[in-house]
Amino acid sequence: NTDYIMSSRHRTQTLDDLYVSVFRPANNIHWPGNVKKYKIANGQIVDATGAPAIDKGFFKDGTRSIWSSVADGNKVDLGGAASNMPDPDARNLYTYLGVSTTLNNAANAVKTTNTALTDALLGLGAPGLPAHDELIEWMRGRDVQDDNGNDNFTEARLDMGDPIHAKPAVVIYGGTAAANDVDDAVVFAAENDGYLHAFDVTNGQELWSFVPAELLSGMPALFANGVQPEKHYGLDGDIRVFKIDRNANGVIEPSNGDRVYIYFGMRRGGTSYYALDVTTKTNPQFMWQLAPGNVALPGQLPALGQTWSTPVAAKVNISGATQNADKFVLIFGGGYEDSQDNEPYNTDLIGNRIYMIDAVSGALLWSVGGPNGAGVPAPDLSLAKMNNSIPADLLVLDTNQDGFADRIYATDTGARIWRFDIANGQPRGSLVAGGVFASAITAL
Repeated sequence: NTDYIMSSRHRTQTLDDLYVSVFRPANNIHWPGNVKKYKIANGQIVDATGAPAIDKGFFKDGTRSIWSSVADGNKVDLGGAASNMPDPDARNLYTYLGVSTTLNNAANAVKTTNTALTDALLGLGAPGLPAHDELIEWMRGRDVQDDNGNDNFTEARLDMGDPIHAKPAVVIYGGTAAANDVDDAVVFAAENDGYLHAFDVTNGQELWSFVPAELLSGMPALFANGVQPEKHYGLDGDIRVFKIDRNANGVIEPSNGDRVYIYFGMRRGGTSYYALDVTTKTNPQFMWQLAPGNVALPGQLPALGQTWSTPVAAKVNISGATQNADKFVLIFGGGYEDSQDNEPYNTDLIGNRIYMIDAVSGALLWSVGGPNGAGVPAPDLSLAKMNNSIPADLLVLDTNQDGFADRIYATDTGARIWRFDIANGQPRGSLVAGGVFASAITAL
């Protein structure tokens, strides 16, 4: 009787370390989740004792994952990162409220003392909802509702939401040039209660976590944890790590210009992309948020759908464009339009684009798309047949190995495969050419 739901997409391997995100379906809005660490030895997944951890595709009863103090076997709620959550008073829990991009600034603290966390921002004020301070303490992990029934309302709740689609991502910071350390590393994990967590790989303890401001108003519903007929989503997209190691010595040295950026979308949880600078692992910086918009303003992507497509980092040289010095870009699909949940086949005015943005500033550099909704700015390259949303990850290639991306492949919900060729050094208007490469349904 297994408690786990897990697939190969929930695993991340770094060297001989294996990080596994797990969850358990529930009838309520909150689904329990966790991240657990194992080792790979002689081609097998082994637990903290070195014993094989898997039997017939499932985690074995009696096994103990590496961050766990007890045998957690196939139980989501036991062990793992969830069991190592900090004391609520000491927890580093951040949001971003537009005052300081340094997340550990007091203006971004999810604490009862932060007066910027108003009832309106937290979705409070109606009858039957929790009190302001009670909700914040609950968000910080305090067991204010005595979920375990032991009459202790001040202890840590030791709980995580489900990472149903988000795979953990690992960054090795590497210690110092004089003393390399592969255990100087962080596991980043997103989950559907709306938290992005940063865990220390040595002990599974949370260094900090981040909740986007747009998800704060959903916290009262998670607090109540009522029966939910449809799955609740928060941060449900994969995390893309972009690591710049100038001298390729395996050590992140900010003084040498090394940087670590992480990018993540929301999948069914919403229509935003986020970027954080995590060059210093305990001092994250907010870089940008990209959201749908009908004007070409910073932070807006016209016709953006649900953010399913994980950004791909590459280099592209665009003549006349304002780019970062390295020409680093992110390329991703326009997302998912949830009208595609329904039969029969239909076309989309949302998500039917591909975007190229500056990887540091988030500025839109180029886009291709199909028919527009009323008042939506046209893309740089308009293609009439691009009339279905593009939620999948893209394939971006450097075919001539000159260090710059020159080809993009994409698929859409209309069963088409698209190919685009990038002419590096050209201006925005003539940067990319392409179209339908193949179609699984000839009528489309």
